[in-house]
Amino acid sequence: MNIRYKGETKIGVLYKECIYETNSIPGDYYCIKDDSNNDNFYEKKLFEIIEETIMKVKFIGKSSFSLINGNIYEVIGIKNDYNDKKYQIIDETKEDYLFDSKYFEII
Repeated sequence: MNIRYKGETKIGVLYKECIYETNSIPGDYYCIKDDSNNDNFYEKKLFEIIEETIMKVKFIGKSSFSLINGNIYEVIGIKNDYNDKKYQIIDETKEDYLFDSKYFEII
């Protein structure tokens, strides 16, 4: 199940409006792997369940070891940081990172 974090950003742990996946739901808490790559329990009231299609984008920036120009990636979260929009994407290293949206084209 996908859930969206609605609380305040906690740098390196949870980002407001980012989407996380949870498999177990014990009591009033979700168990999720947060951005520090740890499994932790968070209160359900800080999240909303989302039922949306995963957005796909094409990378239009310069190829690197983590992203390849022209490849299609799934956006698993969106973070609005000041005036910048970042996409949370699982890259070629099979890890998820935040990338500036200006390097992607929505398909």
